[in-house]
Amino acid sequence: MKNEEDTPLILLKLLWQNLVTWLVRVIKRITAHPGQYNVLGSPTKKTVDNTIKSLNMQAEMFDLMDMDCDSVMTVHGGGIYDSKEKAINRWVENFGLLSKSAQKRLILENCEKCFNVKDCVEISFKIKERYDFYLPVVVDSHHYDCYNLLHKDNQMTDIDNLIPCVIETWLERGIRMKVHISEQGKGK
Repeated sequence: MKNEEDTPLILLKLLWQNLVTWLVRVIKRITAHPGQYNVLGSPTKKTVDNTIKSLNMQAEMFDLMDMDCDSVMTVHGGGIYDSKEKAINRWVENFGLLSKSAQKRLILENCEKCFNVKDCVEISFKIKERYDFYLPVVVDSHHYDCYNLLHKDNQMTDIDNLIPCVIETWLERGIRMKVHISEQGKGK
């Protein structure tokens, strides 16, 4: 006989399962965009540890929901700190500390301030060299345009030249490709 204390947990589990079933039927694809404080390239151990904990937890939630490989988590590269090259190397190194589930669900999006599309592709190709699979790269067209406006001395490579590399990062993983078209808030 079940303990009466288990009843709320059983009901919660049933409610959760029904919610997930409904979401998948209606929305078709559930993804996440964890906050800007998730920074794998940080030189600060506490930040990296918290990032790993957060991303692993998000991936575990998708696993518990029985989500397929299209349920991904989008993060940005984060800050450059001492140098972009060192930040990229830390990113690749710390990626290996994530759970296998988080590694499979993580995708990387360009930003307007630090990591452009070319940088994200570089991170993906370095992960391929080290871990034998690509990290899918998400192109955000607004971030791409803003990067060029903010970095006049370091203009981005024409996006048309990078798209084949971006597509390559998605194909081997069997994940449906994702593209972002964001917009800036008023007054920013």
